[in-house]
Amino acid sequence: MGASNISSYLDSLHPELLCLYYSQVDLYPNDGAHYCNYTWNGVSCWPLIIENTTASVSCMAELNGLRYDTSKNATRYCAAGGGWQKSNYSQCQLVEASSDKLSVHNAKADHLYIIFIIYWLGYGLSLITLSVSLFLFLFFRKLRCLRNIIHCNLIFTFILADVTWIITNTLVASFNNQVFCRLLIIFSNYFQVANFFWMLIEGIHIYTRTVKAFSSEHARIKWYCALGWGVPCVIMIPWITVKLVFDTNKCWLIANSRYYDLIFLIPVLIVLIVSI
Repeated sequence: MGASNISSYLDSLHPELLCLYYSQVDLYPNDGAHYCNYTWNGVSCWPLIIENTTASVSCMAELNGLRYDTSKNATRYCAAGGGWQKSNYSQCQLVEASSDKLSVHNAKADHLYIIFIIYWLGYGLSLITLSVSLFLFLFFRKLRCLRNIIHCNLIFTFILADVTWIITNTLVASFNNQVFCRLLIIFSNYFQVANFFWMLIEGIHIYTRTVKAFSSEHARIKWYCALGWGVPCVIMIPWITVKLVFDTNKCWLIANSRYYDLIFLIPVLIVLIVSI
């Protein structure tokens, strides 16, 4: 295949595929310096660049049905250690945007903003009410029994899941620390899995109280904690291992493949079926 044919073929590729192609053929220089690798952020392909420098690429031709001036440039800073900072599209300007397209774009933005507010209100109110409930269970000694200890653990999983969601969505635009970002996603998924297992324990406890005799409450709470906190931890270990090996994203907020999540989603589904 001639040089002109190769060039034509590359130009015909989707920008994301083209970015992936360059990331495979344009390797890091072996000079001991740190580099930011080729990265597709959903809009632009950011090139291989040495740390402490700013990359510049042409603005996108079109986004969400709106056309942009490609003679302008977007920029992105490669920080020390080879970590990309937030992309800067402030210089990208709309061109020939009809009032109809602008109204549709604004309507979509308003719609997403309303959904975002609803999420925040829901998680905020949930966190407040759950915290009050947990406080009441822990403050009044007369409420301390095995049944309420199970309730407290279930409430605690909801609180931890809410907190990790709030932290993640607060810092999502400024994630630069790969380890911190991945830890947030790990804990978020772990608390959600633990939540379903403590729901299962609620059902198991009712069953043992009404149908079958069991040993002392002290022995039961040990088994319940092992099931509610320990089993989800065991389930998350292979998921973390697979993500470390196959998911090259700096942060696992956007999954490369939903199939990886089946590692913990299938046990959750089994728990739901058993609970029913």
